[in-house]
Amino acid sequence: MARESLPGGLRAAALVVLAEKLRPDAAAVIGYFAAQGVALKVISGDSPSTGGAVAERAEVPGADNPVDARDLPEDPERLGMLLEERIFGRVTPHQKRAMVRALQARRHTVAMTGDGLGRVLRFALPAGAIVAGTAFAAWALVRANGLPLVQQRTGATLVTLALNLSVLVLAAMPLTWRRALMVAAMIAGFVLLFPLSLVRQFYELELPRGYLGLTLLTAAVGVAALTAFWIVRGRSNNGRLRGD
Repeated sequence: MARESLPGGLRAAALVVLAEKLRPDAAAVIGYFAAQGVALKVISGDSPSTGGAVAERAEVPGADNPVDARDLPEDPERLGMLLEERIFGRVTPHQKRAMVRALQARRHTVAMTGDGLGRVLRFALPAGAIVAGTAFAAWALVRANGLPLVQQRTGATLVTLALNLSVLVLAAMPLTWRRALMVAAMIAGFVLLFPLSLVRQFYELELPRGYLGLTLLTAAVGVAALTAFWIVRGRSNNGRLRGD
């Protein structure tokens, strides 16, 4: 439709109204932060008009002047100057990171909440299923060969830790030096669980004798599955962004 009326020969059959559901206390929370001197900004992947309409219902200042992020500059200094506006629509994940950095460069303390929960769940739920399935496979492998219960548990624990570390690495991409330091510390803690007998005794860990190689291979298969899913998911998200 280019106008407010239907083209000739068409007849309206139904009216479908879509609306965002706000929490009852949304406006009160927004008002509290505003009273504390916190500058609130809405950064959304939806259209600017949608973001502005929702922000207006939540009584966010500046909701009447939403900005289309597709028109924003890439230069951090110019971007920072334009971020005095409140509502932004059609924002890509890359732009969200750039906005945070631009605000920080202007000596603002920045916090973001509620960003990408749906995308997180779309990764977390399948990833959890992969981790659970791979850990169960490792446990079943050790159990089927008659190894003691403590070795069965350790095999499943080893695989679960390896896959959780891979999720951490994927979620931390792209790696900054701080993120790399965090990942390195986690890996070091994981590795130190097994060489030290005192630690093994405390956590009741005992590597599966004769089947450690197969256990690690099972973990490698799980890591490969997680990585493949992450790549496919990323391409799918990029495709949706280009479609928008």
